[in-house]
Amino acid sequence: MHHQAGAIPFRKNEKGEIEVLLVTSAYLGLWIFPKGNIAKGMTEQESALQEALEEAGVTGKISNESIGFYTYTKFDKLYTVSLFPLKVKKILKNWQESSFRERKWAQIPEALNLVENEELKALLSSFADFLKCYPL
Repeated sequence: MHHQAGAIPFRKNEKGEIEVLLVTSAYLGLWIFPKGNIAKGMTEQESALQEALEEAGVTGKISNESIGFYTYTKFDKLYTVSLFPLKVKKILKNWQESSFRERKWAQIPEALNLVENEELKALLSSFADFLKCYPL
């Protein structure tokens, strides 16, 4: 099993509602959160922050606490992804993977309809409750 780290980039909109930032996966175009391998010499949180910058073009404050993990399979390999909330402070207009990824801000109910992975949906469902316990 391969271990990865990912971020759930989020912000509050003008009405004070939480929105999360989804990106399309590189191969199938599925709506996911930025994630990737944990870089040598980096913590899970640092790697998640780096992936958010590369894949979604955002940066900000990342939580020390993971909201949990989910699994997925790609090319017959099983991956486990630890997810960390990322309070977005800066959104880049151009970013490293902008040529082959889309990004979309969505409130949690809409994001739940867009995400296909059931384990990821479960984590996303509990995300607002997590933020109440670990505000960023």
